[in-house]
Amino acid sequence: MIPEKTVLILGAGASMDFGFPSGGDLKDEIVKFNGYDQPYLPTLISAGFNPEAINKFSRALAYSLAPSVDRHLEFSVNQNPHDREIGCAIIAASLLWREEKPNNVKDHKWLETLFHALYPGFEEGLENDKLTIITYNYDCSIEYFLYNGLNSTLGQPRADETMRKIKIIHLHGRLAPSQKATEAHTLSVQSIKDSIVPEKGIRIIHEQQPEMNQFVKARLALRDAKRICFLGFGYDEVNLERLFLPKGNIGALASKEIFGSAFKRTHAENKNINNRFFDGRCHFGRTDWTIERFLRESGILFEYTETNL
Repeated sequence: MIPEKTVLILGAGASMDFGFPSGGDLKDEIVKFNGYDQPYLPTLISAGFNPEAINKFSRALAYSLAPSVDRHLEFSVNQNPHDREIGCAIIAASLLWREEKPNNVKDHKWLETLFHALYPGFEEGLENDKLTIITYNYDCSIEYFLYNGLNSTLGQPRADETMRKIKIIHLHGRLAPSQKATEAHTLSVQSIKDSIVPEKGIRIIHEQQPEMNQFVKARLALRDAKRICFLGFGYDEVNLERLFLPKGNIGALASKEIFGSAFKRTHAENKNINNRFFDGRCHFGRTDWTIERFLRESGILFEYTETNL
């Protein structure tokens, strides 16, 4: 069981095992969108979006220096207010199309590692908010695969009980908010329309206010945590600033164990983030480690942690 209060902070890389793209991959996909070759185009048209407008957006994105669609929207909506709706609709359609096909995903090894850390003794191990998951992702893959994995392994009653004891906070909103997060979502006109409403669906970076309810919940969980672990995270400084600054805002960071996966990152990038936000106390994994390998090597989910990271 998880011995200490632990917060997992998920970035796009944590959903890649479930068939979802990274922020950069999603940008590349939309840049290649010529208005005719994407399987979700008919649904976008039915939702009221013109193919020419989609093409215009993809052409502008091709020249953008922003690393992801979200960051591009943060800058572009000031000049083109309509970009927000069409950009969010394309993001929603792309991700919802993938959520319709959860059975095609075979690799969710890091969730198996989490399961073994929770088992045995789910009931005892998850008392008193022992595990909180903060996700920057719009998709609900973590809820879907965790719940259905628990259901398949332990049965519905224990799966329901376990999910009630795990807090999952979507900082930037989520897809299809009118549907249950633990069920496979469908790509439809209504699910796209629900997803792009900022009050309940997707919220891009500049729409996130540090005093928003989800941020308050996240900070309370981080304040009370003994261990903090970033998984598949891009360490965008704007995101980190809204969550952790002013420095020392999340309780006494010196009393916490902080870990971060670092797949395809550089030593200089990690050092900069570590010094800027964590006083050099974050233990980064190797740049060639998967999330599963990182969790096992770091010991973040074990009772006693002596890491060489």
